[in-house]
Amino acid sequence: MKLFQILSVVLFLLSGSWAKAQLPDTEIFILEYELSEGSMKTGKPFNATERVGYDNQPSFIPNVNGFLYTSIRDEGNAEVYFRNLATGDDENLSRTDSSSEYSPQLAYLKNQITVVKVEDDKVTQRMWSIATEGDSTTHQLILEDVAPVGYYAWGDKRTLAMFILGEPNTLQIAYTDDSIRHLICGNIGRCIQKIPNKDAISYVHKLSDQRWLIKELDLDNLDSKTLIACPIGSEDYAWTKEGEILIGDNGKLMAFNPEQDQEWQLIQDFSGTELESFYRIAAHPDKMMIALVSYSGEKP
Repeated sequence: MKLFQILSVVLFLLSGSWAKAQLPDTEIFILEYELSEGSMKTGKPFNATERVGYDNQPSFIPNVNGFLYTSIRDEGNAEVYFRNLATGDDENLSRTDSSSEYSPQLAYLKNQITVVKVEDDKVTQRMWSIATEGDSTTHQLILEDVAPVGYYAWGDKRTLAMFILGEPNTLQIAYTDDSIRHLICGNIGRCIQKIPNKDAISYVHKLSDQRWLIKELDLDNLDSKTLIACPIGSEDYAWTKEGEILIGDNGKLMAFNPEQDQEWQLIQDFSGTELESFYRIAAHPDKMMIALVSYSGEKP
């Protein structure tokens, strides 16, 4: 079954400039985990991409055993793929020749994903949606006047939290049904996440080179509060469905539960393994499964 056939059922039930030459050789690893006496225990990781080239920015889909990701192949542009974990098959969803698509996520609209598209001029970066039906693919601009977008997260079906490139990089909130925009914070990190079971998103506020804070933004009143400081040099994190934040710290997978923890807890040390240079993390919204992105060879 094609991804968008799956998504039509799922959604019915659920109702920096990108420069190709600068992109590293990366792999996406999948790990399942279990909870034992409140602690996370991870299983054996497996390499889901295992090829030379850029495979990155994984994003899981509710009720689907697979993930979206960005891949560059055959010296071409960046395309969005769906990897079916049950079969190992890939499906190219963006199908473009001159633009590049990054940061794929499931949209709140039926049969659609959203991306940051580096458009045909190789400079403009804006939010687009992609819908695929059979052999037909439709790309539609979401926010015409918002650029350059680096990263984003959906807060709800009309609210987008976006990393806007500039001096400094800023966190901005925009809505798909009106022209209002809110400037929330400057000097932010690239990782913006929807917080499970809350009308809120989280982001990284970089106060200095050594002090980066993960903050929670209430989408109703746009007030922020600090959750915890990141390990030095780490800005990529993910929320599990159980409400824990996962982050890497020099090859160590760490967890923090805002409801009970005071500091980061060690989950697993991948030092000396092929995951010792992992950095990006994605967590499945309804399965005990995470994805880790690791550099192949030396970290750039």
